[in-house]
Amino acid sequence: MILETRGAKKGTMRRSKILVVDDIGAVRQLVVITLAGLDHAEDPEIVECADAFDAIDRIESGERFDLVVTDFRIPRGREGKLVAETAKRRDPGIPVICMSGDMTDQDQAETPADVFLVKPFKLKDLLGAAERLLGKVRHE
Repeated sequence: MILETRGAKKGTMRRSKILVVDDIGAVRQLVVITLAGLDHAEDPEIVECADAFDAIDRIESGERFDLVVTDFRIPRGREGKLVAETAKRRDPGIPVICMSGDMTDQDQAETPADVFLVKPFKLKDLLGAAERLLGKVRHE
């Protein structure tokens, strides 16, 4: 089975590009390893950022991503909420997954994410959400 992402032209396939933002290196690596399994024919391109400043700079520079996966609580004053807001402002259609161990209902209501995952979550839930949001097409 091969998972592919539809490109800009109908019927064309291209590699997915995913932005992963988490200040905890071990968590970030676990997310990266999990998401690397999305495209079985060709691994997705995954860009890692350890803080919101780097992620926001990449988004604002015009770098294009197919999916943003961000922690909600990121130190240094600019959190995952700001990453999500910046991504959606730049591209309203971009899917965003927000992860956190302590998001309130109000935090979720105020954060423009498509999926919220509460830590600790099952890696299959992350993978399923990413596949769904990327609009993967399965080919046997």
